[in-house]
Amino acid sequence: MINNTIVVGLQWGDEGKGKVVDYLAGDYQIDARFQGGSNAGHTVQFKDTKFIFHLIPCGLLHKDIIGVIGSGCVFDPDVFFNELEDLKKYDSSIEERIKISRFCHLIMPYHLLIDRIREESKHGIGTTKRGIGPAYEDKYARVGLRIGDLYNPEYFEKKLRANISRKNHFLMEIYHAEPLSDSEIFDRYMGYAERLKSMIVNEYDIFETAEKNNKKIIFEGAQGALLDISYGTYPYVTSSNTIVGGAVSGLGISPMLIERSLGVAKAYTTRVGHGPFPTESEAAIGEDLRRMGNEYGATTGRPRRC
Repeated sequence: MINNTIVVGLQWGDEGKGKVVDYLAGDYQIDARFQGGSNAGHTVQFKDTKFIFHLIPCGLLHKDIIGVIGSGCVFDPDVFFNELEDLKKYDSSIEERIKISRFCHLIMPYHLLIDRIREESKHGIGTTKRGIGPAYEDKYARVGLRIGDLYNPEYFEKKLRANISRKNHFLMEIYHAEPLSDSEIFDRYMGYAERLKSMIVNEYDIFETAEKNNKKIIFEGAQGALLDISYGTYPYVTSSNTIVGGAVSGLGISPMLIERSLGVAKAYTTRVGHGPFPTESEAAIGEDLRRMGNEYGATTGRPRRC
């Protein structure tokens, strides 16, 4: 019997992964996101209501499932709480089923600002302007702030002040932007810490317990294989590993825990943002596909290239 399944996209995202995860999730006890952040837009229709999931695993519309946001994700608390409030209209106790890795890196206001300024320059690559790339940059430069850091306020404040000092120099000298206030950001994120406290976990404990108790896990990928940071159409890619292997490092699990891999593709191909697209149609058929398929980004609303 197949227990654990991973769902990934085989194109440039927007293949319908969210719908597949939602369809399958009723047979699973855990739904785990392992990469990306609020740049995802997984659209699910439940009865007469359309839900768009950016950070929260989309299987949570099934009320017996736990949702995990793994350490491979980057986390924007503001987007998360807005999404959570929308979902509470459907299930008022849904946050009791959401678990967030203490090792997730935080998206900070300076990540959003830098992403927006870059994209509005002539060097933009067509990102969602959600701060994803700059947050991953800080992660790999070893200066990022993690969710677990929120619960050591002195350490968090020290790192935050150092980061903002560097970012303000960069913003003012290179982009001639206004400086950011470290005290205002610190107070805001301490408020987030209190609200998040009950949801923060070491995610590997969850997976170890699940394996011991034969609980089934569905691993939910975001974006698609052609946007993988290593194997996609670089540099027009996302900032994380979107392929099956990304779940191993993004959740701290053994590859043996993944028993089945499902790749999702559409009958035609779409792409959002810049980058190569050899079969793109600029004729009427491309516009017809966009109109009939409602091909507009769930996160940005941008028309998709078809």
